[in-house]
Amino acid sequence: MKKKIVMLVVTILALALAGATAWAGSNSNVRVLVDGREIHPDVPAYINENNRTMIPYRAVSEALGATVDWNEADRSVTVWYEGRTVVVWIGKNTYTVNGQQKVMDTVPVIKNDRTMIPLRAVAEGLGCRVEWSQRDWKVYVISSKALTGTPAGEILGGNTLVNSYTGTWPVRTPTSLPFTTLQYGLTIYDYQIKDRTVDVRMSTFNSEVLMIKKKDGTWYNSAPSKEAYAGAYTINPGGTVTVHYPLYHLDLSCNPQDIAEMYIGTYGEFVKLP
Repeated sequence: MKKKIVMLVVTILALALAGATAWAGSNSNVRVLVDGREIHPDVPAYINENNRTMIPYRAVSEALGATVDWNEADRSVTVWYEGRTVVVWIGKNTYTVNGQQKVMDTVPVIKNDRTMIPLRAVAEGLGCRVEWSQRDWKVYVISSKALTGTPAGEILGGNTLVNSYTGTWPVRTPTSLPFTTLQYGLTIYDYQIKDRTVDVRMSTFNSEVLMIKKKDGTWYNSAPSKEAYAGAYTINPGGTVTVHYPLYHLDLSCNPQDIAEMYIGTYGEFVKLP
């Protein structure tokens, strides 16, 4: 009986170790974007056993333009940004934001001679917003600067259909393309208006909306299905999609000369096509 118990314990431990190895391998491809731009630290970001994204402290801090300092005496990291100060300590789940103590559910660690900090706790302590995309394993850090902008309602008008999409999302007005959205890293490369159609090349397809304001003041929008790519994508086994070249190809409900303004609406912001 004792032998059976021992064998059972050994089997459970072996399965646990195998699972841990598989977990570590599957969590090594997490990508981090700060205000729409991907960063590439020398020690890659990873998701730890507490399901928290860990990243070298200088990587995000420098991408934000923050000031950072490492204190060897008490093994702490201090980050200053936009009037905020965050301090974390290696091995401790307590940290401070502007001197006020807070608690997180994981701890900073040393990995490959780099101080790895919990991204969400520190970024949110600095006033940033953090979003996780399970679909493509990306973490989006959105700074307080990127969160500012003219509300779409003020630019696009009081149209009910428009407001049903916009809320208080900001409108970006780049003077030229390509332009990368600050919040979710969508890149708009260029566009071409043809006879009653418009083609827009973008880096991804994720249910973006093309909104057009006509010269008579009326609006309409179109959110094309993937079929609008006209052979530009492949549906893989399991339902995932490979986009060969990202392109909106949309029929217009008006003549090109009737268009006053065009916007691409993506989650979190609108981008006016220059």
